[in-house]
Order: sequence, then structure tokens, then C-alpha cells
Amino acid sequence: MDKRKNADDGQTSRDDVNTLFFLGPQGSFTHQAAAMAARQLGQRDDSVALVARENVPSIIHDVEAGLGWGVIAWENSVEGYVVPNLDAVIDADDIAGLARLSVDIAFDAFVRPSNGDVDGNVETVQSKVDGDGGKDAKAQDGSVALHEVVAHPHGLAQCKRFARDHHLTPVPASSNAAACRDVKPGQVALGPGLCGELYGKRNAGTQCAGFRWRQHGFPGGGST
Repeated sequence: MDKRKNADDGQTSRDDVNTLFFLGPQGSFTHQAAAMAARQLGQRDDSVALVARENVPSIIHDVEAGLGWGVIAWENSVEGYVVPNLDAVIDADDIAGLARLSVDIAFDAFVRPSNGDVDGNVETVQSKVDGDGGKDAKAQDGSVALHEVVAHPHGLAQCKRFARDHHLTPVPASSNAAACRDVKPGQVALGPGLCGELYGKRNAGTQCAGFRWRQHGFPGGGST
């Protein structure tokens, strides 16, 4: 295909720029995989444009329409094959797998920049709270005590020990990236390391799961 339609406005883009769709929002592990794929597929930093989509069917549709490539989760070491994604690719009319890559699933902990002083191990500031503490208690510096940990349910399951060790109540989110983007005062969000810079959150700890899981994905391209 000599030219590709712009994924957002329907206009043609530069001939030397390819689009790579991933499951959003920005900061997801699929975003991380897409960035890895872009480095492998692109010869220059600006030769591959990363575009988020709300769901996998949208990615499949755009790839079939010739709007670009796509990267989706294929399998992971916790749940095995991602069957709905596998079925979607099998049922697609005009998609072929181009490559396969592995992403280490490592969770970092993020808090709002103003959410008190926490050490590198994300020790809850409950011990610094005056009085009997509680959900809305204030630490001595005026910040809200950390009392909840928020992530996708799979992330919460993988980081169960972290929540227990720091006396945090698990709160499910639609995705790990959304948890980091929308983290509230008093919450610790778990997600990929790139979420901190993307959403202006403070990284308060790394390797929160204790060990790494692995998720696999592949970029697929429609025939031209």
C-alpha cells in the first residue's frame, strides 16, 4: 500500500509513516509491547505512529481496512492463551501475524505527586497519621493516608502480597493504565513503569509483584 489513511481523521498520512494500533489507554502493557514492536519495525523514531484503540475488535477492524498494523495480547503465563483474541484473528479475513514478542509484566506503584512521603517500598503512611487513622485521616504533612491499592483484577491478583504487606484494600479498575491515570488521593495504583511519565504520577516502588510474569503479543498486518 503506497499510502495509509490517517487512523483518526480519514486523511492520508506521510508515505513513510506506518500506524501501529494497540489496546489503550496509553500506559497499558499492550502499549509497552507496541513500543517494542515499533522499535523493531521502524528504522527511525518517527517511522511508526502508535495509536490506542478501546478494544481488540477495533484493532482487528482497522488492520483489515489497511489502516496500519496492530499488536494484541496472545498469551500470558498466568491465564494461558487469550482465547477471544486468538479467535478474532482466526476469523479475520485479511490478517497475518508478522512477529511475536515477549513483554515482562512488572508492576510499579504510583501515587499522586502530593500524596505524602512514602519510601521506596511504598510503606503506608498510616503510621504517620494523628489519631485513630481511617480512610479520610490526614498525615502530619496534610496528605491523605494511603489505604487502597487499585489495578486491573489480574494485577491485583498478581500483587496480592504487596497489598497485604502494606495493609491496602484492593480496588478493581478497568485497566492498570486507567488505574494509574485516575489514581485518587489515598490510593496506590499498580501498572507498567511508563505510566508515571505519561500521567504525571510519582513512582513509589518497583517490582511490586515480587517476580515477573510474561505476556506475549504479535503485530498483525492486513494484506495490501
